[in-house]
Amino acid sequence: MAEEAGLPQSAAGIEPVLDAKGLSQGQIVRKRFLGHTGAIIGLVVFSIIFVMAFTSVGYWGIPGWWKYSHDEVAPLVNDGVPTASLWPLAWGEHPFGQDRIGRDLFAMTMRGAQQSITVMVVIGLIAGFIGVVVGALSGYFRGWTEAVLMRLTDVIIIIPGLLLAAVMAQMAAGATPAAGFPPLPATTASSRWASSSA
Repeated sequence: MAEEAGLPQSAAGIEPVLDAKGLSQGQIVRKRFLGHTGAIIGLVVFSIIFVMAFTSVGYWGIPGWWKYSHDEVAPLVNDGVPTASLWPLAWGEHPFGQDRIGRDLFAMTMRGAQQSITVMVVIGLIAGFIGVVVGALSGYFRGWTEAVLMRLTDVIIIIPGLLLAAVMAQMAAGATPAAGFPPLPATTASSRWASSSA
């Protein structure tokens, strides 16, 4: 009975770290993470998706092991129906099938996963950097600098981030060769940094 013994209770399936004395914050976080079954399963699944996405169709000019690219048009096989099967176990020519013009859906899925992961990483880096800089400046200078920066942060927090990012991306899309994707990480990060500085 952890409650009767005065010990911290587990929350959301996470076992409390009872022997945390002498451990750094990083060691405590790592110990809790490795003791959480759902977190380990999620990490394994994400790792598989990450490796598949960035090795199958290639990235930044580096060729991948999959024979089709995301924009290559090939003759329809099996009328575009997925060729993968569980029994007998077979990968087939187009495991996810093909679209109406013959593009391989597996290659397109892996390409989409690449872009999603890239956007996620870029957003995290940009938002984290801006948030740390704003938080550090407001904490160092104090006074009116802190007041102005924190009011700016409050404004960014109360504006729905995705709506702001969508509007800014639409405005920036006309000025970029590949409309939509290039401004997306920057515009989304511009509305996400506030949580890092607060």
